[in-house]
Amino acid sequence: MKKKNKRGYENSFAWIFAIIAGATIIFLAIYAISNFIGMFKTLRGSESALEIGTLLTPFENSIEEGKLNIIKTREETEIYNDCVESGEFGTQKISVKVNSKIGKENIKGVPSGFKNRYLFSDDVLKGKEFYVLSKPFDFPFKIGDLIISWSKDKKYCFVDLRNYQDVKKDVEGGNFGNVVNTTSTRACDEESIKVCFANPNNDCNIIVGNNKVMHKEKNKEVFYTLFDEDLGLMYAAIFSDPEIYNCQIKRLAKRAVLLEKLYEQKASLSKSLGGCESIGYLGGELNEYELTMGEIATSENPNINNANMVVSSLEEKNVQNCELY
Repeated sequence: MKKKNKRGYENSFAWIFAIIAGATIIFLAIYAISNFIGMFKTLRGSESALEIGTLLTPFENSIEEGKLNIIKTREETEIYNDCVESGEFGTQKISVKVNSKIGKENIKGVPSGFKNRYLFSDDVLKGKEFYVLSKPFDFPFKIGDLIISWSKDKKYCFVDLRNYQDVKKDVEGGNFGNVVNTTSTRACDEESIKVCFANPNNDCNIIVGNNKVMHKEKNKEVFYTLFDEDLGLMYAAIFSDPEIYNCQIKRLAKRAVLLEKLYEQKASLSKSLGGCESIGYLGGELNEYELTMGEIATSENPNINNANMVVSSLEEKNVQNCELY
């Protein structure tokens, strides 16, 4: 009878153990590296969101109002604009996905939230360079700054600006970067978004007129006001996703209501001290303004034009005597 080769069994077992142990170590290493890459991408996205949110603060970062600025990123980036209207002032949330070459899946970072930012844009901006235009919003007093942004990769063609000379001046003065001005949609680049200001046709993607902007693709109409002398709301309505635009209008209306309360207290104090005569006292106008802006803040499809008359009256009386703002 042959003897069993114990050493052979031991060697076989040692090889099997080594293979299993090696495979386990490789698996754990891959798992650890994958987790590290995921954490790295999340961290990069979170840091980028905070950086971009800070850059969108006009005064803290020297973004001059009314002039075009550019934000540049090192890698292809996706910026997610999430406007939250709930709460006292609502919240501007920004999250970023950096398209890193490390690993296959790109992960969106933790969002950064801001109470006093108002970013008007598509819900997702993609690219490495982004135009940023800052416009003050006075209605009639200063409410906030409109930060309007769009990707350099996205082309816009403004069509027929003969009745919009201020817009034409902005475009031809280089205040819109890659936006071009033509007299016909036929002259626009085929891939561009065609924004028609007169005589719209089937080729138009966006139609501007009568204090409103129609986004045909979304089948959604949003409203701006010509009381906004800097045309910020018009531009915001053009470059924004309609849902984002309406949300930001509601947030601005909420802020306007709070500011009205402060001006009302100032008006009462000024009147009691003899600095605001009866003809110039703004109590009634301020109350009406508060009610109107409150309705805009809660409307499903807010129309800022509903406040035009009370804003005009408020501005007139403010100039006469009170000069509250």
